[in-house]
Amino acid sequence: MPEDRPSRIAFLRGRIEAVRRSPNPATFDVPFRGRPITLPRIEVRADFPLYRIQSGRTHRAQAAYLDRHTELPPDFFNDPEDPQVQRAQHEILLELIDEEGLRQDLVEREQWNPLVLTHDGFVVDGNRRLCALRDEHSEYVRVVVLPEDAESPEIFETEIELQMARETRAEYNWVDQALHIRYGIEQLGERVEVLAERMRMDVDEIRASIAELAMVDMYLDWLGSPGKYHLVPAARGGTTQQAFRELTQRLSTQAAQRLSREEHQAIRETCFAVILSDGGYSDVRRVITNLTRSPQEFVRRVIEDLPDDLRREIETEGTSESLARTREERSDQDDLLAQLAQSEPRTGSAAAQGILLVVRDPTRARRAGQSVIRVAEDLAAEDREAQRLALPLQRVQRALREIDGVDLRSDTQNLDEVARTLAELIAEAERLMNEINRIRSEQRDA
Repeated sequence: MPEDRPSRIAFLRGRIEAVRRSPNPATFDVPFRGRPITLPRIEVRADFPLYRIQSGRTHRAQAAYLDRHTELPPDFFNDPEDPQVQRAQHEILLELIDEEGLRQDLVEREQWNPLVLTHDGFVVDGNRRLCALRDEHSEYVRVVVLPEDAESPEIFETEIELQMARETRAEYNWVDQALHIRYGIEQLGERVEVLAERMRMDVDEIRASIAELAMVDMYLDWLGSPGKYHLVPAARGGTTQQAFRELTQRLSTQAAQRLSREEHQAIRETCFAVILSDGGYSDVRRVITNLTRSPQEFVRRVIEDLPDDLRREIETEGTSESLARTREERSDQDDLLAQLAQSEPRTGSAAAQGILLVVRDPTRARRAGQSVIRVAEDLAAEDREAQRLALPLQRVQRALREIDGVDLRSDTQNLDEVARTLAELIAEAERLMNEINRIRSEQRDA
């Protein structure tokens, strides 16, 4: 089979011309340049097509492959014509179809739709189908070929249109989808509005996906593993995407923008520690709420909850790094917990410095993550209990406000009904007063 690009182009051109000259050429419609075009359907050997390395479904898997094969350079996947790269992509696709349970589905369907190739033989749609068919030792595959003048953005658009048709039950992983969106916008110049239409998404969803991916990049940088998207963990209590979405949205609010850079970093990296510990979006939400509402109390409790050796390590580091700046003002304070407990509410940076001692280092944050989650849960439970205890007063005050607004006049309708309802209200008020007197009496006796 032809291996160099000019030979592949000539080979496909010859097959297409032969089909066109036949009396009843087989054809297949493919979306291209905003409308369906009819293309001749041809057969080629299964070992002819080349996998498209930029496939939207394999970004994370390629990163994981490089992580396993440390002898390979970071730009290994940059040359899609390299036979070694093609073999690696085949391994990746085999793993994916087995993980997703698609092998039987792909084999049973065989090729209801042909593969879609570029004019030089790269697969635009059908990478996984081709992989499954090759693994089943199929000798030939049916394909159609896009026009020779198809440019990269147009090929990308066709791929998106075909993927949205959902040939199989596989779904895009949210990180892969976000990477594919960013590739289309940054590398191919796709407009957000056009991409949203093609992907059957709202423009706001596209923008949210890009923002979430930027937060993922910050997470991986913090982790010391930039670009290793396969390290984004699964999460309990909600999906990982929801956790990153919650963090991204909360840090983009006007209230968050008023925080200092250090406080911003403290919230972000504390939430990274939660995500690293398999926390979900509800955990992220509770952490952000408590770090903005009562930062000193939150940090104090987190440090108290840490394993003993980690707490001592942080207290020692806090004494040497954080407290040195305030020793003259707080000569009687050489303990991090005491300083945080006595910090004024306006000095939020003291809490930020304290929590950053816990979460700045991912190795330390991994050990501290469960403490962060537990403390956030405890504070949320206490808040709910406080609201429950305050509920009677709130309801009575609301009832009083409603009564205060009542105006009775000679022409008011249903006066008898109003009188009966007021009598019930008076009786209920007397019941509550009797209950208050009973409780007070028990408290005095105790």
